[in-house]
Amino acid sequence: MKNLRFAGILFAVVILFAGCIPSQTPSASTASAPILEEIDSWPVNTYTQSIPKPESGTPQFQIFDEEKGYYAITLEIEDRAQGEAYLQSLPSQGFREIAGESEKTAIGQIYRKDNLWLSVSVSDHALGIYVALEQDY
Repeated sequence: MKNLRFAGILFAVVILFAGCIPSQTPSASTASAPILEEIDSWPVNTYTQSIPKPESGTPQFQIFDEEKGYYAITLEIEDRAQGEAYLQSLPSQGFREIAGESEKTAIGQIYRKDNLWLSVSVSDHALGIYVALEQDY
């Protein structure tokens, strides 16, 4: 049940912020399905090497589509303060806040750094990170 909750949160993060971040739209004949995987450690890939690793949290799920140029990861955190600490660390890493919203139950913010778009959502026990690399078309 716990894993299902994190999968739902990850899906919601991807859906909510996918429209705000540029990505390539492949033709129907070349489209591929995103890959969803359960994970237990911080992955090393082109996307995660471009962002700061959160100081706390346990990776739960990742979803990615290299063809469309995005990657998302959900981490289980102890409380919202851990997610807020991650958000506060981003400006010192060169990320510029583009948009954001904070409510009683969750926070969602979009950042940009060079050719990278970063969307972060925080709730009481989940940190969702969506990364998109801007591509030349």
